[in-house]
Amino acid sequence: DGTLYASHGSELLAIDVDTRSVTPIAIPDAAFLNDVAAGRGAVYVSDTGNGRILRYVPGGAVEVVATDLAAPNGLLVEDDGLVVVTLGAFPPDASQPGAIFRVADDGTTTRLGSLSGAFDGIEADGDAYLVTEFGGVLWRVARDGSAERLFDAAAEGLSSTADLGFDPSRRRVLLPDLAGDAAYLLDL
Repeated sequence: DGTLYASHGSELLAIDVDTRSVTPIAIPDAAFLNDVAAGRGAVYVSDTGNGRILRYVPGGAVEVVATDLAAPNGLLVEDDGLVVVTLGAFPPDASQPGAIFRVADDGTTTRLGSLSGAFDGIEADGDAYLVTEFGGVLWRVARDGSAERLFDAAAEGLSSTADLGFDPSRRRVLLPDLAGDAAYLLDL
């Protein structure tokens, strides 16, 4: 509809791409809004600091979709709910690893597989997911939860990979390195 949504501190921002006007949408009690994903007529945002996922239907109210997640981060909207990757702790702490969860429309969470780590980004890749780990690993995770390590960014000198961009037609992944102020382009 010509609106771009972004998180900024404790607000969700609605940006009109034509007029460039910005409308802040207050999120009550937000601690650290992180990822934003749109689909199925709504905008979802992870509140990493409060362990919850929120849903905003344009023109409506903000509502809590899921709670009690350990530092939720990356979001992927699917036809039957969300897939959420978590950091485990905020800020990330290796002694408290995160996981990957399915979140149903009623807020029920189900862990997907046994992979653990400080996860940041998630993108769909056909019948699987591409998931980044803050420590520098790119994973392909099947819908049954089995995982395959695709790339070790730390071995390539990237120290703090975060989210990811994925171009499915070219089979390319773009990994940002926050600490290195750089990005890595990977052909799958």
